[in-house]
Amino acid sequence: MPLFLQSMLKLYCYIFFIAAVSFLYACGNSASARISTDPKWQNLQLIAASKTIIRSGDIILRSGKDFTSYRIRELSDNDKTYSHAGIAFVQDTNVYIYHITPPDLDEPLSDTAMRMEPLEKFASPSHCFGFGIVRYQLSDSETGAALHYLDSLYKKKVSFDHYFDLEEHQKMYCSEMVDNTLHYASHNRIVLHRKYFTKLQALKAAKYFHSTLDEVNRRAYISIDNLQINPFSTSIHNYVFIK
Repeated sequence: MPLFLQSMLKLYCYIFFIAAVSFLYACGNSASARISTDPKWQNLQLIAASKTIIRSGDIILRSGKDFTSYRIRELSDNDKTYSHAGIAFVQDTNVYIYHITPPDLDEPLSDTAMRMEPLEKFASPSHCFGFGIVRYQLSDSETGAALHYLDSLYKKKVSFDHYFDLEEHQKMYCSEMVDNTLHYASHNRIVLHRKYFTKLQALKAAKYFHSTLDEVNRRAYISIDNLQINPFSTSIHNYVFIK
């Protein structure tokens, strides 16, 4: 079954469960029924439920609502669901996400340094259609190494790479950050697939990167959907927010 249909099926099951609970509460308390069927409340419950599943080192994908996210999704060939990715750090009951985004998303134009933000902000329903969890086969020591590497990037304030250049290590885009982290933690055991732009993608990318077609065509990149298509990865769950 396609990933999107699996996600929708799980969502419908969750909605059915919420509706059933709401009905039971409605028998004795109409106010509880109104609260439990509120979309904002249900979306918060989705995020809360995900926090019981997410582990440190998990890749957290999100599907942004903004125009830039639509453009980034178009660079994926197999699955255009997600537009951005980060890596989770779990501390007690809190989940934080290390990630880097371009300034035209949710960062000031003057500051594109790497972020470590709560899951609630990273996957806020106000600017996301939903989010997903992907888990790589990392040992405890490899997960620790991944977090150490991410923390070093965070302290160095590594910023967003507008040119999507895999040879430039002082700046990174989100899937490049994931790839570098997996490389470091697994001692090159895990490598993400590189690809080249199609003719149509190259035209769009050149405009987006403010670059020439020749430069874009020479440049390999790692698309968001490649984070899910890897022999060492497993898609754990996909959450679709209720409108």
